[in-house]
Amino acid sequence: MNNSDKNNPRRLIRKIEILTSNQQLVTSNHQSPSTNHQPLITKFIGLKYKHKEDLISAIKLRVEKRLEQGALDEVQLLLKKGYKSLDPGLKTIGYQELIQYLQGKLTKDKAIEIWTNHEIQYAKRQLTFMKKDKNISWKTI
Repeated sequence: MNNSDKNNPRRLIRKIEILTSNQQLVTSNHQSPSTNHQPLITKFIGLKYKHKEDLISAIKLRVEKRLEQGALDEVQLLLKKGYKSLDPGLKTIGYQELIQYLQGKLTKDKAIEIWTNHEIQYAKRQLTFMKKDKNISWKTI
């Protein structure tokens, strides 16, 4: 476990579950007992927009499409089935904002604006993290 795992209650609980049930971690299950195998050489291709505005436009379109595909209905159904806003699956981007709208804490437009901003912030964090990976060959689209 790394330091961030030690501060994550869900990961700590999962680690305890694995240790108490005598299960092996997934990573250890996939390691071959034979050392004769050549390691896989992987190369990743990362796609990035030439202009930041293009990324933002793509994210806005994605949020609009999710709404058209029934994101709001999905959230309503999950809440009706008894799921709570603090459940892990509903603590993700998009769900939290729509839940706040359904609870009357935000207008629909404000919820969409906040959702979009959270998606943009997340995309920036992903790019920052992935820029450190030397196995990624970046291509501009």
